[in-house]
Amino acid sequence: MRCISSWGLIILLLSSTLCAAPLIRDRTESKIIAIDLAGHPNPEHGQTQWTLLTAQLHPSADMRHIVYTHSVGEKSCLVRDGANGPWHDMVYLQPDSFTANGHFYAWLRDGEQWTLVFDEKEYHALKPAVMTPLISPDSKHIAYFASQGNRGDCVVLDGVEGKCYAQIVRPFFSPDSRHLGYAAWTGWHWVLVVDGKELPGEAESVDGCCFSPDSRHFAAALRSKGKSVLQIDGVPGKAYDSLEQFSYTANGLLRFVAKTGDRLLMVTGSEERDIPGYSHELVLSADGKHIAYLSGSFRKLAAVIDGVTGPDYLDIRLGANPFTPDGHVRYLAFKADGWVAVIDGKELPVGADPIMPVLSPDGKRQARQVAMGHQAKMVVDGVDGVLYDYISTPIFSPDSRHLAYFACRSEQTMLVIDGQEGQGYDAVVAPRLYGRRPMKAHADPTPISPILSGGAGLFTGANRVSYLIYRDKAVYLVEEMLR
Repeated sequence: MRCISSWGLIILLLSSTLCAAPLIRDRTESKIIAIDLAGHPNPEHGQTQWTLLTAQLHPSADMRHIVYTHSVGEKSCLVRDGANGPWHDMVYLQPDSFTANGHFYAWLRDGEQWTLVFDEKEYHALKPAVMTPLISPDSKHIAYFASQGNRGDCVVLDGVEGKCYAQIVRPFFSPDSRHLGYAAWTGWHWVLVVDGKELPGEAESVDGCCFSPDSRHFAAALRSKGKSVLQIDGVPGKAYDSLEQFSYTANGLLRFVAKTGDRLLMVTGSEERDIPGYSHELVLSADGKHIAYLSGSFRKLAAVIDGVTGPDYLDIRLGANPFTPDGHVRYLAFKADGWVAVIDGKELPVGADPIMPVLSPDGKRQARQVAMGHQAKMVVDGVDGVLYDYISTPIFSPDSRHLAYFACRSEQTMLVIDGQEGQGYDAVVAPRLYGRRPMKAHADPTPISPILSGGAGLFTGANRVSYLIYRDKAVYLVEEMLR
């Protein structure tokens, strides 16, 4: 028996050792562009110190292309993958100049002449009222607001100017990219416009409008004479006292919240359901199948999820969408001893900051940032990490096995994966990561290695991460395989 127990202990120790094997990170580097950021001014710290945030490098979603502006005197040029373009009076790049599916846009100005660059096409354009254009789902069309001064605003689609109105609510494409719709204010009333044609009917205000998933119908919630009316393809329907959260569900049913008399209704298609005990902050899930709202009064609030009332709290924040795409329900609640995250009915203490933890795709793991004085740490599955000057938003791998985030210490930025620190760099171009660093009580004359948002997700595979770094006057793509 003693011999068997000893062998069992040895096997247990070997198993523990194997489970605790360190993560192996096989990394490669590829040079993307050569650039000396020391020449990029920093308005906060002066010419001699710089940050990538000031440099405004814009990476593509796959991080293999970079654009930025270069200025000399009063002229600027667009630099794409290290190649300078023609000089202009001004070049404008937006944070989303590269779209998620790899397309690119930029604005150029020469005197009063504007040009919209979309991939390899150039459209001579009117002065934009909004710098971010609208790109169709198939990426074949581009539209934007144009300001016409006293004539008002118009929508320009693929370089073709539409009718001017006093005001236009941001246009949107149909799912099949064949139609463009918006609401417009004539100066006397609101009208609905689809493909440049006004639909029948007028309204004092528009509560919402959208295309159906099959792109065959255009629906809107119009308000006139104290009533809200649902209109489909210009044909008015039932009137309510008010309509809100108006949209189509994925299966083609209209969904909205309506008030009539003292009743609050959730309407999906032709079905009307009463919403009992509603007080405020109502949220519907994206598929229209779930509803969450708050019931109660000051310092005694409860979350009602699909008709089931939860416990009372001093305060509750449902957020923009408590329903995750993978079927979990989460919200923040305040108790006498601090904030908690309520995830699928279970409480997770989060301390003094009402910050929702990041959940893994399988919903079994969670991570959150915690401020500690002038530093911050990552808490993963309830286990505290080490302190850093700065940490970014955590991201789980698609299979939920790995967790990664960027951290800064002593002016060096590194990628931390499963608690293991990677190589330190002068700066990184983090792919769509928005971190936080606690504010210092005194001015810090030395900028830390900054993290600039842009590009696609950090995990480009279940066991692969990709990100950009800056060193030796060049930007490199770093790819790491995890095993």
